[in-house]
Amino acid sequence: MITTTAPVVAVTVLEDRASITRRATLAIDAGQHRVTIERVSAVIADKTLFATATNARILDTRIERYLAPVRPNATGEPLGQLREHHAQLIARRDTAAARYHAAHTEVAAIAEILEAALRDLAIAAARGIAADGVEAQLTALDRAESAAREAVAELELEIEETRRLLDRLAARIRLAEVETHEQTARLIVDLVADATSHVTLTIGYVVPGAAWRPYHRAVLDVLSSKVELQTTACVWQATGEDWVDAAMTFSLERASLGVEPPGNDVPKQPPRGHRLLDRALVIRAFGILGPVEAVVEMAAFAMLRRSMSDVREVRRQGSDTVSGDFTVNPSTGALTPGLRVPPRFQAALERTRQLHVEDWIAAIAFNHLISAADAFVSAQLWDVPTRVAFVPSSRGLTLVATVRF
Repeated sequence: MITTTAPVVAVTVLEDRASITRRATLAIDAGQHRVTIERVSAVIADKTLFATATNARILDTRIERYLAPVRPNATGEPLGQLREHHAQLIARRDTAAARYHAAHTEVAAIAEILEAALRDLAIAAARGIAADGVEAQLTALDRAESAAREAVAELELEIEETRRLLDRLAARIRLAEVETHEQTARLIVDLVADATSHVTLTIGYVVPGAAWRPYHRAVLDVLSSKVELQTTACVWQATGEDWVDAAMTFSLERASLGVEPPGNDVPKQPPRGHRLLDRALVIRAFGILGPVEAVVEMAAFAMLRRSMSDVREVRRQGSDTVSGDFTVNPSTGALTPGLRVPPRFQAALERTRQLHVEDWIAAIAFNHLISAADAFVSAQLWDVPTRVAFVPSSRGLTLVATVRF
């Protein structure tokens, strides 16, 4: 494993992000190697990471994030001692809380005893029974109750003080933890070299948390009556990296707005050579005369099929012989044709229907010629921006064609 620094050599700052380029030169032997670059920004956009190398092939590039220790904390005490002190304060608070509950229970018990003693004393006085030593007992109960109440008050103060100490200590622990560790990352590049050589490794990626704004200043020279305009770029960045001695480029491109795909008005390449006529049917379907040509084409083919069917019918029935009546032989029963009926379709009618077929073939050929001409004109004017639309006017819808040269 090879560990290097790969300093930042170029930075392109956009409105809300920055493109970073790192470069390092390594002397490596032939074979496969893993190059590690420590302490890079942890907010790198993983999908933007790439690497190139001279005299070597890149096998893999990835990023690993981790928590890294930094300089000692500003509290002056190790984090372990602070946590140990925190545990002691928690034990002290729990002990004081237990004593507080015990003293509170003792106060309640003494109050019940006093109430019972006074009730018994009242009953004995009502019956005329003398109670010896009652004064000493009541005095002892009063003293015990006073001591228990004092203990409750002291324990309440101790618990409150311990809670304040815990809060301050927790803040110190949080400060020590933040200053002791930071989130960082390392870049890992796997490459292979065919021979021992010096390899120049270039790594690029994009990080958020960077921005820049221009500052303009106009200086007027009264003597020469000239104004000098000065522009300064102010950069903010919270990427966790230092851009020392890096070539800075400031871009006005707004990548956050995305990229729009090209519209339908992008000119297409015209057809070439013999493909011009081959694309006649396709082009005419989308040209100005396309709908008319398509309707004519379908109607012509339909009428051509019907005309050809009529011609076949004429030829099939032209040689038929139809008899108007028959004579029956009484002895044999044979039928002898009598009057001959002429055929339904004459030769002149066959010629007429054949002309119908030729006419429809000529109509189809003429429609193809018009389509080819339309395709040729469309191919020659492919780069002329045109727009045809219906525009409402005082007399209704108006067809407007706009051609810009």
